Amino acid sequence: MLPIISIVGPSDSGKTTLVVELVHALQRRGYRVGVLKHTHAAIKLDRAGTDTDRFRRAGAVELDRGMG
Repeated sequence: MLPIISIVGPSDSGKTTLVVELVHALQRRGYRVGVLKHTHAAIKLDRAGTDTDRFRRAGAVELDRGMG
């Protein structure tokens, strides 16, 4: 079973910053990191500066989204 870390919080609470730092830290320790973003809104995967873009730039090897 793969280890899973869940980051949950209100808007502007630092979730994205924390995830970016976790991706960097875990990669330095040799882990492959994927990110799943859950949202009720559409996600633009190719838009610069979005949370998803920041995860990709941090080095997350898998990006996915869950809506609902």
